Amino acid sequence: MKAIEQRIDRLDKVDKPYQQKAIKITLPESSQMKQGNTVIRANKLSAQVGKRTLFSDVTFSLKSGGKIALIGKNASGKTTFLRQIMHANEAITRGDKVKIGYFDQQLKQVDLTKTLWENIKEVSIHDDQMNRDCLGSLQFVPDDLPKSTTVLSGGERVKLALAMILLSDANVLILDEPTNYLDINAMKALEELIAGYSGTVLFVSHDRTFVRRVATHILALENEEITLFEGSYADWENSKKASISRGEEDNLLIEMEMSAIAAKLMEPRLTASEKAELEQRYQEIVAKRK
Repeated sequence: MKAIEQRIDRLDKVDKPYQQKAIKITLPESSQMKQGNTVIRANKLSAQVGKRTLFSDVTFSLKSGGKIALIGKNASGKTTFLRQIMHANEAITRGDKVKIGYFDQQLKQVDLTKTLWENIKEVSIHDDQMNRDCLGSLQFVPDDLPKSTTVLSGGERVKLALAMILLSDANVLILDEPTNYLDINAMKALEELIAGYSGTVLFVSHDRTFVRRVATHILALENEEITLFEGSYADWENSKKASISRGEEDNLLIEMEMSAIAAKLMEPRLTASEKAELEQRYQEIVAKRK
């Protein structure tokens, strides 16, 4: 019996496997912006590549605390738009307390002469426990901390760069394709980190599942316009479907009215003035249909 108890005691002392915990990255009060305050405002923003117009006369305001997905087709101008936000011009204004952190695939913020932990300590405004929790959520283990960044894989450098931005004093994060090179677990961890981040996030991702889970607002770049939709990606999709349905219904009503007018024009008893009035109405409807 005693031998069994000793074996149970030894089992109890075995280290538990690492368990990912949900964390909330809260900015210090000095960096926080009041919820609902404008962080970025665009007024008649335009961009061209050569003679090709990407978007023109775009006007919108982004509020603090939002997780905003910028969506649009390839080569529609999303990266150009993000760079314009980064390098403010006469068409872009920022809130007084706004500090932007920028992520792209070049990973310039990662210093290859330093270790993983040194990179984090260089930029983080949080305590060591929060730093470790953030890295742990991205699947870094304690043995990774003293590693030179030169030995990290491409995906690990992406995760490090994201952790550095999330832990920095930036209160508006601009993320250009942050999900590239991330596996499913890392992507899920990033979703949770962004959801628990108290600042504002503007991001581009071609991963629709990621956008659906993270976005609270949608910036849609379509037909040389950028439109802000206040709602999730699912809400935006439903709104688009409803808009298409309304358009189809309107076209059906127009077709019906055109048919009715065409039938009246066939009536032999029409006076010249009545016929002229119907023909004018018919042309107005044709113009509306276009």
